[in-house]
Amino acid sequence: MKVANIIFAIVGIFNLLIGILLYKYNMVEMLAGYDKNKIIDKEGLAKWTGVNFILMGLAIIVISVIGLILNFNTILFFIITVVGLCVRMIIGNKKYEKTRN
Repeated sequence: MKVANIIFAIVGIFNLLIGILLYKYNMVEMLAGYDKNKIIDKEGLAKWTGVNFILMGLAIIVISVIGLILNFNTILFFIITVVGLCVRMIIGNKKYEKTRN
C-alpha cells in the first residue's frame, strides 16, 4: 500500500496547488464547464472552489500520511473524501450562477 499512499499524496499536492491558484489568482477559467456569461460572482466562485480544493488536498495528504505510518489501506477514505468534497463543491457552486428564468 505504500505506492498507493504515495500516489494519493501526489494527488493531494496537485489538488492543493489547484486550490491555491483558484483562491489566490482567481483562475476560474480552468474549471470544467466554466462560462463567464453564467457566473454572477467570479471572485466568490474562485474563493469557494479554491477553499474546497485546498481542503481536499490537505485531507488527501493527511489520509496518505496516516496510511503510510499505520500501514493500512486508505482507498475507501480517499474515495469518501473526494466524493464528499466534490458534492459539497458542486452544490455550493450553484450560488454563483445566474438562475434560469
